[in-house]
Amino acid sequence: MTDTKSTAAPLASFATESAGQIYDPIQALRARFSYPPPLRRTFEKGELTAIGLRGLGAYVKGVNKINHAVGHVAMYLLVLMLGILVWSVVSKGLGKPSIWVMEMAQFTMAAYYLLGAGFSMQQGAHVRMDFLYERWKPRRRSLVDSFTSVFLIFYLVMLVIGGWSSSAYALEFGQRNRTVWAPPMAPIKIIMTTGMFLMLLQSTAELAKDICRACGFELVQEKNTAAPQAVADASPAPAPAG
Repeated sequence: MTDTKSTAAPLASFATESAGQIYDPIQALRARFSYPPPLRRTFEKGELTAIGLRGLGAYVKGVNKINHAVGHVAMYLLVLMLGILVWSVVSKGLGKPSIWVMEMAQFTMAAYYLLGAGFSMQQGAHVRMDFLYERWKPRRRSLVDSFTSVFLIFYLVMLVIGGWSSSAYALEFGQRNRTVWAPPMAPIKIIMTTGMFLMLLQSTAELAKDICRACGFELVQEKNTAAPQAVADASPAPAPAG
């Protein structure tokens, strides 16, 4: 009799719990066929800022590398231009002047200073008035550069749009220069537009660096070539023998 009561008690409690739970077929299907929710990482404000700064830093480094490579190639265009001018003198001395040398020298010069414009901006080699600029603190310089870069970017955008339109016109209608040689204008226009576009990219990169510098930190750490020499100079001299 005791065993029957002890067995009936758990059965009664189980029946009570089962009766209290309502079977929901839709919920059962969802539980059977639903996958775990996708893993969504929640980013804090500071973490999002760090990710954005890393992306901006990667953009600045990429633009710097492109203009650095293009600028080093453009340097040799000056040697090419000098060679063309030398050939102009030689051909005239031989009594057989070439009709293409002056225009080719002009085209080479235009390609030289436009393809190297972004690299010159990266190195800070463009001409500017330093009467007050050199006396300012780095943060004030960055603030002024950020302000002036906006106008420069707008100007370069207009130049790129105009260069693109002019290059498309030269390609579509086969435009040639109105000279005796009559060279096609499309190649030099494409080169000039490319140089202006690279300068536009470098301007945006410089604007990003100036804004970050004005906020108190460097977006991209520039390589300090003088550091190893300074460390070497600071190293103690070897003690004399004996």
